[in-house]
Amino acid sequence: MLIVVHMFRSRCRICRLNTFLYLLLLGNLQGCAEAPLRDWGSQARIAPGWEKFKQAAVNAAKDPGTWVPAAGAVLVLASGRDDELTQDLIRNTPVYGSMADALQTSDDHSVMLDSLWIASLLVTTSDEEHWLADKSRGIVAEALMVNTSVVITNSLKKAIRRREPYEGLTHVEFEAFPSNHSTPQFTQVALIRRNLRYSRFNDVAKYSIISGAYLLASSSAYGRIEGGLHSVSDQLAGAALGNYIGTVLFDTFFEDETSWTMALSPTEDNRGARAQFSFAF
Repeated sequence: MLIVVHMFRSRCRICRLNTFLYLLLLGNLQGCAEAPLRDWGSQARIAPGWEKFKQAAVNAAKDPGTWVPAAGAVLVLASGRDDELTQDLIRNTPVYGSMADALQTSDDHSVMLDSLWIASLLVTTSDEEHWLADKSRGIVAEALMVNTSVVITNSLKKAIRRREPYEGLTHVEFEAFPSNHSTPQFTQVALIRRNLRYSRFNDVAKYSIISGAYLLASSSAYGRIEGGLHSVSDQLAGAALGNYIGTVLFDTFFEDETSWTMALSPTEDNRGARAQFSFAF
């Protein structure tokens, strides 16, 4: 009922994409032979322990969803072209055509990602005997995780006080980093990735949904660049921070496994090294 009301209250174009996302989620429930990882929500704990948090923090730092955008932010800043690149995107708005459309699309795609995250909560599998308790525990836990990301984002804004890049702003709030259209969104993507491990979807469906989540989060973040409110480095760093928060919190309060692994091995001629990544749903 909550999702239905949400869909009717949104703009028509949001409704159309939301409907597609729900159909993509629900339509792939049938015919999937592989069982979900475990009963979602049953592992949620209020006090998981310091050791589990430390391990989750290490695993989250190794996750490419954290270090790849973080490395991108460092490279952009180190190049000295962060402001130049940002100002060029603001002037030309190559993707959205205008600053107003960029900001509106950013908001729209943030709403769509909210819907996709909610849908990912509903399609997880929980123990039939304790379905209500496990589902309630899991939903409350993830809602707290997303709100924690928002609180961290707003607290850092006040502490860092980075200026918005667009010089034409009539009211400068000095809240350019982190972004509320980047950090919480990538926290939700991290949670969606984890939630799908507890679904009956096949791998194609999982990759499709995760790709859609990344596209929505990236569009939400990028729209704020063309809208003049954040720089390129702001949004790359915000994406890294959001993924880190979501991964740490989920792995601390739900489980202690990591979905990403990386191994280095020498090449056959011993003249180089081979990096192998694996991704577990």
